Order: sequence, then C-alpha cells, then structure tokens
Amino acid sequence: MHVGIASFSSQPELIQSVVDIVIEGEASKEVVVRSGLRTCEGAQGLDEIPQDVLDRFASHGTGKQLHIASIVHAIESREKGIKLSPSAVLLIDDDDNNVKQANRNGMSAVRFNPDTPHSLYTETPTDALGPGAR
Repeated sequence: MHVGIASFSSQPELIQSVVDIVIEGEASKEVVVRSGLRTCEGAQGLDEIPQDVLDRFASHGTGKQLHIASIVHAIESREKGIKLSPSAVLLIDDDDNNVKQANRNGMSAVRFNPDTPHSLYTETPTDALGPGAR
C-alpha cells in the first residue's frame, strides 16, 4: 500500500512533522505529502509531472487532482516498474467538489463530515463513492 496526503494547506512541513510523529521510523518517509492551494509544495514542480500521469489523474484538473497526480508521480518514480491506475486511489475528503472531481477521474472517493469524523455523510449518494463502491 502507498499513502499520500493531498492538502490545500500551505504548511507541508507541519503535515510531514505530524506524519513523523504518528508513523515512527523510516516508514514515515514513505508517505508522500503534497500541499498548497495553487501549487503542490513538496513536489519537484508541476511541470515535471509526465503527461501520461496528468492524463490518468488530472484530466479534469480541479479539486485536488494535480496534488494526486504529483503524489502518483512520486510513488511511480520511487517504485520503478509500477503504474498506478485511478481506480487504485481512494480520496477521503470533506469537500464535495474534491470528491466529485476524483470520481470524474475514475477514483474512489468518500466524503466525511469533519464535525462527526467517525461517520460518513449519510446524504452521500452511492455514485459519489466511486467506481469500486457498488
């Protein structure tokens, strides 16, 4: 399993620090963090994401799609020989737009309620959960 964190936060170092505390040792360095509202801080640069990765993960490029594409590129660069598909991605997010955009790109996505984080929104339609949820 590969883990990535896509956030609009402008503090990727803080996110990485939390990951380092929660996941001890070298395993924390395996978590790919991409954050920022207009750019993906922590990435080599959005212009360095190969076109095939952008086509697979950001063809509908709103929401967190560029962050996810950058995470996938980092994982595929690190793990030579693997090619992730959108159906291998699960986005958990509190923003309906991010969930919808992930679904449009073939990813599974779940919308959660930050006020009651232990339960999913009950009004989330089945199709908002993505291709693997049926």
